[in-house]
Amino acid sequence: MCIGPNMCKCNINYEKTSTDDCVPVCKPACKNGECIAPNKCRCSQGYCKNAHGECEPVCSSGCPNGRCVAPETCECNEGYSQNAPNICDPVCSSGCPNGRCVAPETCECNEGYSQNAPNICDPVCSSGCPNGRCVAPETCHCNKGYSLSATNICDPVCSSGCLNGRCVAPETCDCNKGYSLSALNICDPVCSSRCLNGRCVAPETCDCNKGFSLIATNMCDPI
Repeated sequence: MCIGPNMCKCNINYEKTSTDDCVPVCKPACKNGECIAPNKCRCSQGYCKNAHGECEPVCSSGCPNGRCVAPETCECNEGYSQNAPNICDPVCSSGCPNGRCVAPETCECNEGYSQNAPNICDPVCSSGCPNGRCVAPETCHCNKGYSLSATNICDPVCSSGCLNGRCVAPETCDCNKGYSLSALNICDPVCSSRCLNGRCVAPETCDCNKGFSLIATNMCDPI
């Protein structure tokens, strides 16, 4: 109100500016907004009032795992980073190969993988891949000297085939009972009589040469 020539006095809850205008007073001051009436703020663009009547910035993404610090501007919590605008994703220093980062330094493995060391997702092979290593889910890669069987097992390889025995290690046969290993890694039958004038064709079984016949003691006698 005018209290004298060119002299104004502001109403209660108003104050003079440097240009002698009376403007409303808001207590506390209107941060991020404009005081339009005593203790009444109008928020600036990109801000809206919270439950306490304060003007807060608005981020349409909601800033999960972070906080809105300015209109459409998120600041991520510790352990998170922005890989897309205003989206705070967790950070795993290992990179979570064969999995995904679900929380700071926490990996969740893809199907067919499991954690055998912190945040390292290794493939799982139900056979265990003896004599080899698991390179992908249910996929073994055999060591040298071994080959993969139909059941995802790495079996030793013997080039001789180990007839009358079994292959127990690369190029190593274990002979069946009644057979012995020759220098060529072949299981030959054993005949205690040594099959003179014939040959040993099975354990304790001789096959006589022409002109000889087998007698009861597994010996080849001339005919």
